[in-house]
Amino acid sequence: CRVASMINNDMIFGHGGANPMPFYLRPIRPISANHLLSASAKFSIVDAFNPMQTLVGLRVGFHNAASNRFLKLHGTAAASPTCDAGAMPDGWQAERFDIVFATNGQVGIKGVYENKYISLQSTGSAVASSNLAAWEWFVLEHFEDGFALKNVHHNKYLEMYNNCCIRGTAGSDGAGKRFSIVKLPGGVDTVPPAVWQKVTNQVCSGEPYTRDQCHLEICNGWSGLTEAGCKAKCENQEVSASCGHRAQRQLCMAASYQPSGGWCQLYSSCGLLQAQSGVHVLRKVDPYGGMSLLQFNTDDDDDIRLDRDDSLLQITDADDDLTELGMALPLALINISTFQTKLAPTNTSNSLDQHLDTLTDLVSGFYAVLHKEMKEDGPLYCPEGNVGLIPMCIALSTCLLQAKVPSKVSMEFYGAMMEQVARFEEVTWETILRALGKEGNLNLDSATIPSKYACDSRDLGNHSLAQPLGAALLQEDSEMERRLIMSRALQRSVESSHRILDSVFWNSSQHQLDSVAEQLDSVWRPICDELGCDSSNYLDVFLTSHRQSAMLLQTNMAAHLRNEIKQRMKLERKVQEVIAGRDAQKFWRPDDYQDASVESFHAYHAKGRAGIEHMLKRARKLGVDKMMLLVNQVDMAFHKRPLEQAFDHEVSNLSLAAVESGDFWDDLAKVFDCIGYGARFTSTGYSYSFNDYVSLALGLSAGDSASLRGLIEMQELTVWASIYAAFAVGACTDIFWVGAQASMTASFGCGYPRLSVTVGFIAAALSKWYSPLVCPFGPTYFGWPNIKCSQAHGFYVTTICCVFDFRTNEHNCR
Repeated sequence: CRVASMINNDMIFGHGGANPMPFYLRPIRPISANHLLSASAKFSIVDAFNPMQTLVGLRVGFHNAASNRFLKLHGTAAASPTCDAGAMPDGWQAERFDIVFATNGQVGIKGVYENKYISLQSTGSAVASSNLAAWEWFVLEHFEDGFALKNVHHNKYLEMYNNCCIRGTAGSDGAGKRFSIVKLPGGVDTVPPAVWQKVTNQVCSGEPYTRDQCHLEICNGWSGLTEAGCKAKCENQEVSASCGHRAQRQLCMAASYQPSGGWCQLYSSCGLLQAQSGVHVLRKVDPYGGMSLLQFNTDDDDDIRLDRDDSLLQITDADDDLTELGMALPLALINISTFQTKLAPTNTSNSLDQHLDTLTDLVSGFYAVLHKEMKEDGPLYCPEGNVGLIPMCIALSTCLLQAKVPSKVSMEFYGAMMEQVARFEEVTWETILRALGKEGNLNLDSATIPSKYACDSRDLGNHSLAQPLGAALLQEDSEMERRLIMSRALQRSVESSHRILDSVFWNSSQHQLDSVAEQLDSVWRPICDELGCDSSNYLDVFLTSHRQSAMLLQTNMAAHLRNEIKQRMKLERKVQEVIAGRDAQKFWRPDDYQDASVESFHAYHAKGRAGIEHMLKRARKLGVDKMMLLVNQVDMAFHKRPLEQAFDHEVSNLSLAAVESGDFWDDLAKVFDCIGYGARFTSTGYSYSFNDYVSLALGLSAGDSASLRGLIEMQELTVWASIYAAFAVGACTDIFWVGAQASMTASFGCGYPRLSVTVGFIAAALSKWYSPLVCPFGPTYFGWPNIKCSQAHGFYVTTICCVFDFRTNEHNCR
């Protein structure tokens, strides 16, 4: 063999003869020049498919000799200033990468500066991403003149071009695709062990991919293993060939182990757990990007990531009331949201009275805290039993929180609550009133927030700009002022968009819709020139606007953040109403948004979720007695049960034994398991409704169409299929769904399927659409006019979890 290159005498890359496939040697122990030719220098052969796997755990730089520049990652992948391979300045951080194990011989390239991965988009652009999936997985291919970085999923190679930029293109040829690897200080110098979490008497929610309900005799995990042996099955990505091609493609992120009998099953995801005695869960956690877990510990040094240091929140014992309010508000929203999903109109006055009483009970803990904060004004403005005033009192509580931003309440938490409240005001409460109105004559009070408690909006100012947006931003050196200018420009564009959309009526022609698209494009173009969105596609505008909101989180401008969130939600609702049942491709293209825009959406809501987790941490300092007053005891017991058992057990009160043993905090964490995450809603397939309150959409993704037919006709399944599934609970028509909604792509095998999903509250327009691959039984289901092939798209923020039973079309949310 002939040595091709060497990295710090730690590793040898070589190839033999004319065979282009290289082999790679890694010393069992570090070697020096003196040991290089010694007989005692022993080597082990490692994966020849991807030499980059031998770099896992190292910190490296990628140098392109043709341009004499390093690869760097700062928002997008780019080229550094000119720099020799061995002379990277100590201050350069964006040019440093940690190599992280991914799967199947592939790795993630994680930038040190942003703690994100290089992600190769389908368009060929390379950007920073928090995800670690197919677009972020790379292999390293060896050539005579260097190494090439290949993304197998897109079959493209990273290329440095024009001495500035990085893109992904087909084919491995070209000097811009050749990199040398420079080992840098840092990393761990050895392949780091996976970080595992063990949870006893729990099992992952959902089905393991190593168990096929249709063929248990040939695919049902393993028995007779030790716990270490089960963990090794997951680490080594093992699966029986009898489980089929679908199981072979899964990436193991968790294993369940039952000591009795040594049973072992593997899971591709394990974000939610359910109680199961005698079973342990072994699941991977970061740094491998597998999942983000809420670890609800008692330690004061929990690593809840916020954009500001915790010391900036000057929390004292005197702020217990504020923490109580910070917990009471989301609990009230979760309770009311769960109530909405269970509210099936019955057309009886007795049911109306019962439902109004239930609503009163669900906010009783929230009202107790609100009254404590407002003192004698509490019962005056928010009297218990007056259901009509619930929306005003919830809005008032956000003003109380806003007054304490940022000294006592983080912008992240405040933003997360405003996202929930905006959806409560625009979707949830309207849906509740519509359902209650069918049960009897609703005569509810309403009110606006009293002036003494109204949110401070003095810094909003007017929305006019004396000059074009770009010129105004260029003249400002202060980042705070730039954010202020952008916020005002956004508000002005939202107001203009409402005026334009108000011109659309139910009988508007296609020509009028095209004119609306041109006007919206003109309104949003200045904003998109700055934020990088596509002004001709409002969905891309909507997603990218979260980038501006994320920037506001770095400031103290809570009023602007509040205004942006509420206006964005109102406009999103308006757009969905306009496109319902129409061809609106010229300004609403759900398949044409930018990947970077989706990243902005998820990154912003991840910050909000971190704010919620931080408030949970603060709540522990209140003690059980105070927190018990906030929690509806029946609902608490409901949350305590495994989600999949929600159909099978009666609710009982939370036992004192659970409180005394400390399980209360674990149960409370489960209540918050599903709130605050950004998610995509996609309904694709046959859509149909039940009593105008529950709607379902099912389409074929892969597999046998008999399973799709079995789901629609509520029959037991006997064959496997992958199904596009979506459901909505609320005000539903054949072109418009409003209420609690969720979507997923799920695999179904045998029996009567149930799905566990996270649910958000949105308005979604259904448009006529047909694909014989998704809807194999025709544009309507065997000619049934009420079951039509359609699609709907949107993005939402999760609030609760639900299980949907496809045998009965029932659900149970919490």
